[in-house]
Amino acid sequence: MSTKIANRLHVLKGGLTATPTEVVPGIIELTPTGGERDMIPTTTLDTTVVETAIPDTLRKGRGLTIKIAYDPADTKHEEMRAAYAAGTPYYFTHVLPDAGAAQFAMLGTITKFLPGPGTTNPKMLEADIEFMCHGAEVFTQ
Repeated sequence: MSTKIANRLHVLKGGLTATPTEVVPGIIELTPTGGERDMIPTTTLDTTVVETAIPDTLRKGRGLTIKIAYDPADTKHEEMRAAYAAGTPYYFTHVLPDAGAAQFAMLGTITKFLPGPGTTNPKMLEADIEFMCHGAEVFTQ
């Protein structure tokens, strides 16, 4: 586990199995993305008039944008990088801060893993990571 920077507020667990238990170390930023419901054009068989509506079950896929203090020697960081390189499905559980046991569990693909010099601290490596869910996230409380 990386000790270069402590996680603040966010607890994100990641792994290759459905219930990850290991916390992703060194999180600098964590932003949930997507999940919006959009108006779409609809019509009925009774008329040719097109109206817009929000279908109950349709919405954009959920995702995560993550920035970490990257440590190539860290086993969790390497696991995420390898999952990205191989296109292997990956599991994240985002435990909400100050919300008891409330959490979102997600299965998806790491679509970006870009290590580089730190913007927060130029003497430290950082990695920008993007993750896209394969389906709906599961919320438990």
